[in-house]
Amino acid sequence: MYYDYEGKKVFYRDMGQGDVIILLPGNTASSAVHIREIEFFSKGYRVICPDYIGYGGSERVDKFSGNFWIENALMLIKLMKELEIDKYKVIGSSGGGLIGLNMAIYEPDKVELVIADSLIGEYITRPISHKILEGRRQINEGMKEFWRYAHGEDWDKVIEKDSKMIEEFALNHKSIFEGKLNMIKCPVLILGSLGDDLIPDIISSMGEICRQISDSRLLLYSRGRHPVMWTKSEIYKRDVMDFLARY
Repeated sequence: MYYDYEGKKVFYRDMGQGDVIILLPGNTASSAVHIREIEFFSKGYRVICPDYIGYGGSERVDKFSGNFWIENALMLIKLMKELEIDKYKVIGSSGGGLIGLNMAIYEPDKVELVIADSLIGEYITRPISHKILEGRRQINEGMKEFWRYAHGEDWDKVIEKDSKMIEEFALNHKSIFEGKLNMIKCPVLILGSLGDDLIPDIISSMGEICRQISDSRLLLYSRGRHPVMWTKSEIYKRDVMDFLARY
């Protein structure tokens, strides 16, 4: 399905019935690579999973927003209004978790809960930016196939724009959340793995996010990599479903 956001077509998948879950992919991923998660959660919920602005099946843009994670949060808030959905739960992985937390900042009375895993932190430092971009440069056939499946034949241009956005954001030393994490009212579950191969100090980076949110909890697994949603999928689903059942 498509909807118009500021003159650009944005693609999203909509499956299931019941209370609404917005399922948010990480940076460089799309709804296409989350079919299994969409099918799993849609057994008990209505699941909406977007392709971000310029991603996947969405219309291309020349450049990604200076704060990708706020711009896409605002885009999704508008989508919920257009669909006349008043309350919703948000589940996001990696960069999708950052977008989910921004949604809770900007719509504190509509977001019922946020579940976010494998968060890089409130800031993207130059060393983290370097690590992300260096990992993307060491591309293999598996990564190419993943990105081609997520975005289509122009996948390399999408990844190039995302990498440029991250590199520029790191230079600005700005908070991904504009310093507003303490405005979040809803319950938040943050999950991560001590074996995360992308986030250098996951206890500190995710712990600091958790500390600023009044109703939050941090769950760390001893094993798994980045992101937890995929590398510890069974235990992740168990803990997420338990959290959903409470609220």
